[in-house]
Amino acid sequence: VAEVHQSLAAGTAMSESLTITLKAFDAVLKRIDENKNPNAEPIRIAEVTRAAAQMEGTAKQLAELVSSVDRMLSSQNLANFSKQAAPAVDHAMTGARELMDAVFWRSICLVLAVLGASLIYRFAAPRLAAPPARTS
Repeated sequence: VAEVHQSLAAGTAMSESLTITLKAFDAVLKRIDENKNPNAEPIRIAEVTRAAAQMEGTAKQLAELVSSVDRMLSSQNLANFSKQAAPAVDHAMTGARELMDAVFWRSICLVLAVLGASLIYRFAAPRLAAPPARTS
């Protein structure tokens, strides 16, 4: 589980670094397009060098992330994760079964109560609504 968190943290850092790198690269491309105009500012090598350094850092972080994911998915770690997760999954399955059983039986009781009430109404309603018979 700690390796998953470590991998996610490395992925987040890589994503942030990649965003910065892409912004810098977009700025460089924009400058290149602007240089078609003879009055535009020339390309600054320092910015290109900085973007290349950021791309190198991003590549290192990506390699680190891939290595971390590979270690996490190795057969031993995956087996350990399965062993750790099995009790929680079993507990959740047991709870779900108990919930479904309770819902089923309560539904059956509700259907029987409605059926009983409708039968009582069926036989009682005509007697309650009919006027009493007169005897003379």
